[in-house]
Amino acid sequence: MWLLMVTLHLFIGFVVWLIERESNPEFEGFAAMLWFSITVLFFMQREPIKSNWSRLVLAPWFLVILLVSASFTASLTSRMTVSQFEPSVPDIETLQRTNARVGCNGNSFIVRYLTNMLNFKPEYCESQVHGRL
Repeated sequence: MWLLMVTLHLFIGFVVWLIERESNPEFEGFAAMLWFSITVLFFMQREPIKSNWSRLVLAPWFLVILLVSASFTASLTSRMTVSQFEPSVPDIETLQRTNARVGCNGNSFIVRYLTNMLNFKPEYCESQVHGRL
């Protein structure tokens, strides 16, 4: 995808250069086309666009750049946060087998549920009310 984006970016720069080189003295030489291709990414182009055909080519390309950068940012953010949603303990049996301490609110039914239903030892059920957590 990135190779395609670079190729299309150079192609769009070439098309704009072809359109503008006759009417715009700022677009003289092949180096001007390369420089325009780089600066258009950051919206820093010094060369004024004079032809409406160039504007017609650049407007959809700016939209494509915006969409690709937004989707890349969203994808990167998603990949960075999804890894944080992994549980640190796979299941309740692992907690019981390792005699792990389980913290919960002492005013909640959870303490009774852990000790009565899931057979946790009461000393491993820490509560915040008693100040042990």
